[in-house]
Amino acid sequence: MIIAFCVSAIPPPDDAGETGIRIIKDTGVYTITAIFSVFAYIWLLIILMFITPNKVTLMEGLITFLLFPVTVGLAYSADKNWFKEEKVSPYNTHIIGVGGQNFRAFEAAELLKGSGKDTSGASAEETAAFLTRLAMAQNKPSRAQQRINAMRQLTGGRRVLPVPGKGKAYLKEMPSLKELHETPEVNFGSGEYSVLESGGQITVHVHRMPPTGDFTVKYATEGVTATAGQDFEAVSGVLEFKDGEEEKQISIAIKDDDDVEDDETFMVKLSDPSVGKLGPFSETIVTIIDDDEPGEIGIKGKDIKLTCTEKDSHVKCIVSRFNGSSGPVKCKYATVDGSAKGGVNFDSSSGELTFENGEISKMVDIRIKNTSAYEIDAEFTVKLSDFEGPEKSKGFADHAVEFSVKIVGDEEQKKLVEEATKLMNMEVSTNGYTAHNCENRTLYNKIC
Repeated sequence: MIIAFCVSAIPPPDDAGETGIRIIKDTGVYTITAIFSVFAYIWLLIILMFITPNKVTLMEGLITFLLFPVTVGLAYSADKNWFKEEKVSPYNTHIIGVGGQNFRAFEAAELLKGSGKDTSGASAEETAAFLTRLAMAQNKPSRAQQRINAMRQLTGGRRVLPVPGKGKAYLKEMPSLKELHETPEVNFGSGEYSVLESGGQITVHVHRMPPTGDFTVKYATEGVTATAGQDFEAVSGVLEFKDGEEEKQISIAIKDDDDVEDDETFMVKLSDPSVGKLGPFSETIVTIIDDDEPGEIGIKGKDIKLTCTEKDSHVKCIVSRFNGSSGPVKCKYATVDGSAKGGVNFDSSSGELTFENGEISKMVDIRIKNTSAYEIDAEFTVKLSDFEGPEKSKGFADHAVEFSVKIVGDEEQKKLVEEATKLMNMEVSTNGYTAHNCENRTLYNKIC
């Protein structure tokens, strides 16, 4: 299960640099958990086949339980590199939060080496900020990544910034730390942000480099496909950095609605820095991810097969809506004859079902005819078709779209008929009574 989830989480290869491959770089913890996973089965064989066949003793159970903290302890030790002479390995040192990614020291070194920029004499903070700029030159985020980041912001999780794609061309012209001290730059923390429509607001981050002296820069929002006042609240103003301040935040209110629509975008732009110049990320795109899912229509597994008797007079077919309920969706339904015939065993029916905003179930009511049959076992179906809904809906998806309705005989009616028939046959054969000349009124009433 874990391997399946890990593999399915890896995106497919694309032209933006995604290889579709992930390497396990730290194999210490992986090796320990793998060994203990295999040993767990070996241990079961030992105790159940050799030590105490077909039985687990209290001591064996206690030893098995204690192996759990032993496994965790060894895995923790491996993660902390306690099994190595070098307590802090450069291949296991993390630089957290660079461009929304976790970098190890050797990866950061490769990033710096590839840029050809000199960072000698810079502090750790300045180098980290510089690395952030380099990391922003990587691939463009997918919609799935945007949605994850938006969810993390909504739930207060650790911020993971998407990384834009225009930085590669800038790497060649990117100033060194020395040049940045001479001509400061101001940039957004990322070239692209995302927020769920129901998130309420989005916070974008503005960074200046280096953080020395007082500094001001103007900002303003601008609609692209999103409309100010309708999808977001337009904001503008001036950010004032004090000496030593590197980061400021801009919060923008997002407006929610129940309309099913495409993702929409707007921009936030910086202008008129008091010192230095605007950097390559002086504007950022904010994607408002529409979370009003229209859902799909289908039949739940428990509702697919229905059984009724002629005495029931009606059968109720429940059509359900899955994975969202925003906006209206429609579908058609119709009965299809089987061994049960429309007009004979049931009333043929067809029509259209409309799920309004928020509705998740509809009922198709089919009338069953009472033919007073002594014994019946007949079937017909009710089929769904012709889905209508927003473009982003998946229609029926992989849900069932056909009810199977079985009409069976009424056991009480069958029992009564059999009893009456038995009595009639008995009286006619022994006493010559009929329903017309029966003098035994009690028996006659019972037969009738």
